[in-house]
Amino acid sequence: AVPAGESVGSVDVLADSRRRHVITQLQEVESCQLTALAEAVARKEIDSGARTVSQDRLRAVYVDLQRNHLPALVEAGLVQYADDVGHVTLGGSDEAVGRPLDAAEET
Repeated sequence: AVPAGESVGSVDVLADSRRRHVITQLQEVESCQLTALAEAVARKEIDSGARTVSQDRLRAVYVDLQRNHLPALVEAGLVQYADDVGHVTLGGSDEAVGRPLDAAEET
């Protein structure tokens, strides 16, 4: 169920685990460069004991975030992304972002 006052779009956009990883990472650091975000997301997706992420894997996550996930998160108002400098920032308060994130994780 979608909490009162929440848009269905925010919950729907967070149905994807990679997008939830982005929001979780940004809740920890508030803002970062896309390269650092891609590395953090890639690390969450692989074995937690792995110390390094292959360059191919990192490049694939970076491109996927840049082309698919960040535009959807920006449209939902959950993040801000300055493509010209590669900087990503959490788009709202932790509470405003946390509610749809919690709802998405429940589905």
